[in-house]
Amino acid sequence: YTFRGAIIPDSEGSLYVLQAKNIKDDLVITDKALTKTSFETSHTNAFVKDGDVVIGSRGVFRSGMVKSKEKIIASSSVYIIRPVSDDILPEYIALYLNSNVGKNKISKVVTGSYIKNMLRRNLENFEIPIPPIEKQKNLIALYKNIKQQEKITERKDQLKQNIINATIYKLNKKQ
Repeated sequence: YTFRGAIIPDSEGSLYVLQAKNIKDDLVITDKALTKTSFETSHTNAFVKDGDVVIGSRGVFRSGMVKSKEKIIASSSVYIIRPVSDDILPEYIALYLNSNVGKNKISKVVTGSYIKNMLRRNLENFEIPIPPIEKQKNLIALYKNIKQQEKITERKDQLKQNIINATIYKLNKKQ
């Protein structure tokens, strides 16, 4: 959806706006990170549904799956991909598009020399290989496991730094 001006945040509003900047390195996008506004429209096909996959249309082509029951509208900088079969997991599509293989394939269909742009027709013709559902589930489980390990490693590093800082503090306090 093309907004005619800046999106004005309104905590009392009933509509969330999904912009390309909201698509991070996480696989799942929830309404918690989105801007809430009181803007109202019903004449658009830019409403995002739970389980939709979104991808930025310009610049960095990150992808994620929307997990929310709230009313969300995608801005014009975001394309919506809606899986058409129960045999296609939205998380798998997002993982594929964010993978090196997916990014290489995307780079072959984008236009523009300075700011890259993906045309809708190119996305509509974009083919994604779909493995059996069990392999999709295994890949998603592997991804989640790796992300959990990264969080644990990050916490471990923080604890090590806290130990160093506390030791230095105690050494300096005694002097």
